[in-house]
Amino acid sequence: MISFTIVLGNSNIQILNSRLNKGISEFFKTKNYEDEEDVYGIHNFIILSGRGNGINFNDKTYSSEAEYMFEYVSKYIQTKYIILESNSNNTFENLTNCYKLISNRYPIHQYNGNIHVNICTSSFHIKRSLVIATLLNKNNYNLNFFHTNEKFTEDINKKELKHLDNFLNHYSNNFSNQK
Repeated sequence: MISFTIVLGNSNIQILNSRLNKGISEFFKTKNYEDEEDVYGIHNFIILSGRGNGINFNDKTYSSEAEYMFEYVSKYIQTKYIILESNSNNTFENLTNCYKLISNRYPIHQYNGNIHVNICTSSFHIKRSLVIATLLNKNNYNLNFFHTNEKFTEDINKKELKHLDNFLNHYSNNFSNQK
C-alpha cells in the first residue's frame, strides 16, 4: 500500500498549525512500524503543500508556507517521509501539483488502486478541497478527507463558497471549451 497525507497550506499560522497537527496525526494512523517499507511493502509519506507569499513567524521569515511546514513537521516525522510542494498559490494548484508528485513517484499503472491520498485541511475549507480533489482525481486514488474542528464565521463560509463558485465556473468554462 502507498499512502500520502497532503496538508494544504494557509498563511495564517494558527490555522496552518491546526492543519499540520491533523496531518501528523493522520500520517501516524497509517504508519505503524519503523521497518514497514521492507517488511510489509507499505510506503507512507506526508506532502506539505503551499507557497503563498511566505510566512513571518517568531522573527523568522520563511520563503514559502511549505518551508515553515517542513520545519514544524520534521520535529515529529523523519525527513525521508516528508515531501515539499512549494509552487502552489491556491487549492487547485496545491492538489494538481501534489497529484503530479504522487504519479511521478508511483505511476498508477504499477500500483493499481493501491494508492491512498489523505487530504488534511480546515473545516471551513473542506468543501472546496473535496470538490477540487475529486474533480482532479483522474488516477482514481483512494481519497480520504480530514479536517480540523475549529469554528468559523458566516463570513468565512461565504468567502469559501465564493471561492468554490469561482473555481467551478472556471472549471466548467474550460471543460466546455475543450469539447
